[in-house]
Amino acid sequence: MYDKNSPDATGETAGHTGWKGDQATIAANGFTNEGYTFQGWNTQADGKGMTYQKGDKLTLPAGTTVLYAQWKRIPGTLTWVKTDKDSGEVLAGSEWTLTPKDGQPTAITDNGELDQAGEDGAFKLTGLDWGEYELMETKAPEGHDPISAPITVTIDAKHTTVNIGDVSNAKTPAKVTYDPNGGEGQTPGYDGHVGDTPEASENKFTNKDECKEFAGWNTQKDGKGKTYQKGDQLDPLTGTTILYAQWKAKDGCPAAPAALQELGKTGAGITPIAIGMAAATLLGACLMILRRQRHARHA
Repeated sequence: MYDKNSPDATGETAGHTGWKGDQATIAANGFTNEGYTFQGWNTQADGKGMTYQKGDKLTLPAGTTVLYAQWKRIPGTLTWVKTDKDSGEVLAGSEWTLTPKDGQPTAITDNGELDQAGEDGAFKLTGLDWGEYELMETKAPEGHDPISAPITVTIDAKHTTVNIGDVSNAKTPAKVTYDPNGGEGQTPGYDGHVGDTPEASENKFTNKDECKEFAGWNTQKDGKGKTYQKGDQLDPLTGTTILYAQWKAKDGCPAAPAALQELGKTGAGITPIAIGMAAATLLGACLMILRRQRHARHA
């Protein structure tokens, strides 16, 4: 007789009835066991006895001979695809870890040694033991944010092949802001994503100093960075880019004293308050000199 040797197996395998010394032909397996493949028959349930395959001959001993089905777990297969959240485009270059419960993480890279998919952005892991796993993205494709929480995966008899489907990433935000750098008003910025290459905006700032005019944008306040003019294409964004307004003296305006030029380097106008303070300081110094002279005459 044949024993299914698993509480979850179903079906029937017809046995053989004969006499001691008869040659019985081993039957084909008629049982099914979800998540397992049939490996053959054995005279012991634990597989430590005599093994037989379909078509083998067995000389019947006296009494009843029981042959036990031998089962092997089907290894797990896990698949997923990395995509852009908005466009659905498949994204290459991500990296992951797969960690079994109470186990150590295994590193997985797109098109790496463990990835059997063979296509950019697609992943296929095979030969997985049964159990619970956590799949976590450790490096997102360029210009995208990684997922924020791990994905829980279970491999068991009913789930030997698990397809997670699309795992989507949002693009990493990036922006351009414009600094008046001594001017005033507002110049609208740009809100986009890492990797964008927007055009430099038209200047909307003004300068209180009528002898100052806009000279372009620069990545550094002192003008020692990269210069852009309206309509120039910026380098690919990596985060927040600040462009500082640059100001220059208008043609035909009288040159300011060196000290005042230094004060106005950033484009800030010389305000009446500043001029008044300078005049008051000069007047105070003159009064002090006059007092000393009068004191000297009376001495």
